[in-house]
Amino acid sequence: TDLVLSGPIPVNDSGGIFSIQDSFIHLGTLRHKDTSVRHPIDARIMAASRAFGALGHLFQSRWARPDTKRRAYVGAVLPVLLFGCESWNCDVACLQRLAVFHNGCMRRMSGYSRDQRNTSISLLRRYRLQPIECYLRRRQLRWLGAIARMPLSRLPRRMFNAFPITNATDNHHQPPR
Repeated sequence: TDLVLSGPIPVNDSGGIFSIQDSFIHLGTLRHKDTSVRHPIDARIMAASRAFGALGHLFQSRWARPDTKRRAYVGAVLPVLLFGCESWNCDVACLQRLAVFHNGCMRRMSGYSRDQRNTSISLLRRYRLQPIECYLRRRQLRWLGAIARMPLSRLPRRMFNAFPITNATDNHHQPPR
């Protein structure tokens, strides 16, 4: 079920009013009221595109070795692209958008146009890169591992182990044991 709010929410503490925003930045990540990941991914792609463009002289150089380009891409562009991805719930369309950006960056690094018949897999091999989903899932699993190692007193661990409280008469939704 989706929670849909509209209009101001009165607050009893100090008499203030919260207004509903279409989007806002929370901890450096764009959040939108429809809770889809499309908006933060679009923002991350734009930021990564700027980072890639700032290093364009390196990526478009004929004289830079592929290993140098790979290190710059993995060290400067991918972290910008995947910032905050640990909280993304990506569907196929989201992964496709990220893959289009990732493959486009590899094509620009290699100097190939889309008309030249080089597959994305051959470009991945040339630069010794992995598909974008591997980088995304690795970061998500790293975060889950960090949560699993946290003591139970930490809030992320408590939230990860939380379950909804249900009505006592409802036997269908018992908490996991």
